[in-house]
Amino acid sequence: MKSIQIFLVVYVLIFSFAGACSNDDESPSNPNSAASSIIGTWKMTGATRHGVDTFNLPETSFQLGTNGSQIYGLRNCLKDNITTWSASSYVIDEGPLKCSASAPQTHTIQYTINSQQTLLTITTPTGGQATLSILSLNSTTLKLQSSNGGGIDTLTRQ
Repeated sequence: MKSIQIFLVVYVLIFSFAGACSNDDESPSNPNSAASSIIGTWKMTGATRHGVDTFNLPETSFQLGTNGSQIYGLRNCLKDNITTWSASSYVIDEGPLKCSASAPQTHTIQYTINSQQTLLTITTPTGGQATLSILSLNSTTLKLQSSNGGGIDTLTRQ
């Protein structure tokens, strides 16, 4: 349970998921690049962890995941977050339901996309890094998978 909560916190900081990269071939002016396509406002509309639909599972319920662990439903305070992406960072707005009353309303996260446009690497405010696979990205949907393969999040453009 604790590792799932840690992943969710990290994922929220990751978000809720692409922009400037050190490769000049991937500039935001290229309309077909992931860096250009991700710019805008997104909201999570689906989440799975180890085969369990955590987005639609009540947060106080759990199911056994494909890894054999108890997977709980995604907390409601994460479902209402809005993520606004720019060329090299994104801002997570906690929405009306904050997971912690003392947490800031917004968080800014830096990110890069690799030259193959398949990996999104974020740097957290504390200096940690996480990498997500970009499973799909089009004008309406963004799907990201955690580096350990256990979680897939679906975001819809707002």
